[in-house]
Amino acid sequence: MRDKQTRNYIIAVAFILWSVLSIEGKLIRHEFQPNTNFENKKRWSNADHEFPCAGDTVVFEPDKVISIYVQINQTISEMFLPMDGEFIFADRVIWGINEQLSSCHSDDVQETHVVSYVSDADDWFKKDNWKAFSADDDNEISTKDLLDVEKVPCDHDRVVFLPTASFTVSADVNVKLSSLVIWGKDYDKASFASYRMGRGRYQFDGNGAIDSNMPTCSDPTGCACRTSTNSGNIHERICSKVTCESEKCESPIEPVGQCCRACGALLNIVFGSAYTEEAMKKYLENFVSNGKYPGIHIVLSKISPAMSAYKNQRTAADMAMKRYVKVNDYVQVLITDENAGGDSGSTAKKLAEDLSSGLTSGTPNLGIINVTVALSGAGIQSQNGLSSSAVVGVVFGVLFGVALLTATAFFFTRKRILFSRFAPHMKLYGSNQNIDNPMYDMSQPVTAFDQKMEGNLVDKDSSIAGLPSLSAITSDFGVTFGNPLYYEDDV
Repeated sequence: MRDKQTRNYIIAVAFILWSVLSIEGKLIRHEFQPNTNFENKKRWSNADHEFPCAGDTVVFEPDKVISIYVQINQTISEMFLPMDGEFIFADRVIWGINEQLSSCHSDDVQETHVVSYVSDADDWFKKDNWKAFSADDDNEISTKDLLDVEKVPCDHDRVVFLPTASFTVSADVNVKLSSLVIWGKDYDKASFASYRMGRGRYQFDGNGAIDSNMPTCSDPTGCACRTSTNSGNIHERICSKVTCESEKCESPIEPVGQCCRACGALLNIVFGSAYTEEAMKKYLENFVSNGKYPGIHIVLSKISPAMSAYKNQRTAADMAMKRYVKVNDYVQVLITDENAGGDSGSTAKKLAEDLSSGLTSGTPNLGIINVTVALSGAGIQSQNGLSSSAVVGVVFGVLFGVALLTATAFFFTRKRILFSRFAPHMKLYGSNQNIDNPMYDMSQPVTAFDQKMEGNLVDKDSSIAGLPSLSAITSDFGVTFGNPLYYEDDV
């Protein structure tokens, strides 16, 4: 009987633990991606062969602290070391003067190079320096499923620095984490402070403190990424390293937690005590599972006042919601799609309108008090395409051009007809009609030189290939030429 009771107790405890872990399953693990490994080709400059070869002069910046993990053999001819730093050698790695140690040699290149190592610390707040993984299934989380500020570790996240890579990271603002793992070892706030004073000084640069004593998220309504008063400083640093692309739509939305405006829709939700993040996730997943909304990306986030206050970044929908009911936190649903050109955001806007209708109807009961919707404007065609207004403009332009050409052709045709009608009555050359040409003074006597030139011209054949012969003609006006555009019958 006692064994049965013990077994039932164990089962009950296991069930409770599973329930707690299922809530804590919201934990996200962030892994730092850049490394300072010796063989990292991105760290070397002035080397057309990507990393040092035998015979190269290797230079490390003297005034920068660095931690370097070495996993390859290397021939050392000449090396300038930093004033403060560490080299961590993997097992069986050899450095020496034997040229056979290096994978490339001086005879493989045209000449010896001075190869410099870039010792700059990588930035903690650059979102591209991190990869996020779900704690539930260890799968990588797409960057399209997170806000920009969530791509850098949040207050309740776990941070891991992998044991296969050295690193030097700079943090100049205080950060909070649920846990910190460096090369397989966990550090809380106190132990990390001690570590940072020792060998950790080569890996962690900047004046920002790292507090890894934050609890994991256990709130069934979800947890905001950051709640501390310095959230604005962190968001500003994250967004200062982001370059926004040209906007693909008119009047784009401005989600809280995003560095750039977007095409699509925002749902801002005021929730009550019955609301749970898990139920909302399932509702959203079921809503889009019918295939009516292809290419959709949905980011479900809880927004704290500290996040929303960053640069007074409040959308019109956000302000309307705050006037509706005074709450500290609210839920933001960011919906985007993969449409381009004039259709940018169109699928997302359709989904948002359908979701809003379903959520405000109260079926199912998700504990939602109010929903406000913000939609981006019409999509903007890319340079490779034309919008409807541009097409209309092109059509009118073509019609105007055709009309102009037609009018021009008619004008010149009419003019030629009139000119040809009077041509038989015009004496272009020939006998003198006693009409004085004011351009010439015919009262002047003809000189011997004029007679000589006249004779030469009369005897010459001025024919051009493809045109009638231009025979010189002597007239009362001196030497003239027949016009090939008129037949002799017209003269």
